[in-house]
Amino acid sequence: MKRFLITLFAGLVLPVMLLGSDFIVPELTGRVVDQSKTLNAKEKRRIESAILQLESATGGQMVVVFLNSIGNTPIEEVGIMLGNTWQIGHKGRDNGAILIVVPDDRQMRLEIGYGWEGPVNDARAGDIIRGLQDFFRAEDYAGGAVYAVNKVQEFVTGEAPEGMEEPPESAKEPWYEDSTILTFIGIIIFIILSFIPNRDGFHGSGGRFGGGFRGGGGFFRGGGGRFGGGGASGRW
Repeated sequence: MKRFLITLFAGLVLPVMLLGSDFIVPELTGRVVDQSKTLNAKEKRRIESAILQLESATGGQMVVVFLNSIGNTPIEEVGIMLGNTWQIGHKGRDNGAILIVVPDDRQMRLEIGYGWEGPVNDARAGDIIRGLQDFFRAEDYAGGAVYAVNKVQEFVTGEAPEGMEEPPESAKEPWYEDSTILTFIGIIIFIILSFIPNRDGFHGSGGRFGGGFRGGGGFFRGGGGRFGGGGASGRW
């Protein structure tokens, strides 16, 4: 039933929701996209190294993205927009993941491709989100991103990467959002908003979906992976 609802959402309801979205998908410039300029060059290289290790171990793909702001767009919708525009993972296997961090809003999401929804189910994605909270509260964004990449690799392969960093001991039982519940709350809200005319009589805001995506900056691009709302979201 859940798979049916997610498929219905992605295929029929998402286009309606996008009419009310003001989020612009940024260009996929590499395995680490730092729109918010949160990371220095050394931190980017550290995260990229972890992602390359994941790619070698799993055969899949992962991107870490830091965004300036997502406005009023639910981060679950942002996750699907990024996933299905960038197409992280390989066609037919859908073995991709995207870690989304919005530092100014203190929001984060781990978006999981269809092919990894088994080993990295919503509960395990929530565990990763929970583990990220203390990293980000301490403004250790690179450390948190590497932790998330390593945990995805561990869940997919069944083996923890050598030297994997664990979250601080103080990360106990924090709250995180269930992606499925929030996704369908977002559906209801955006369906309502999409039928409210603006001053020009047009429904919605003409949501901008493509943005600056131009095929991965010439050196990295998605392989055709698909996303349908699997994952987890949270705040810190």
